[in-house]
Amino acid sequence: MLRFDWNGLRLGDDVLVHASSGADMALSPGTVAMVDVVKGSNRVGIRMTTDGRGPVLWPSRLAVHPDPCDPTEPCWRCQAFSQPIGVPER
Repeated sequence: MLRFDWNGLRLGDDVLVHASSGADMALSPGTVAMVDVVKGSNRVGIRMTTDGRGPVLWPSRLAVHPDPCDPTEPCWRCQAFSQPIGVPER
């Protein structure tokens, strides 16, 4: 997510998060639960379930997409997830 969009997130905004750093980097839905305004780039806490009881993660802005996702925004995690294992990207 671009820094401008990241710093514009507010409580209740829906986002998609690459919550796992392992082989499964699929997007998971989340909702902005906390925003810590700091100089440069805010810290954003994202609740990972819609029932309000899930864990709050503090991901990097580069692991988060707006919901709905902008298909023109480049993301190496999305590209790696869609690329079959062992097949080099062209």
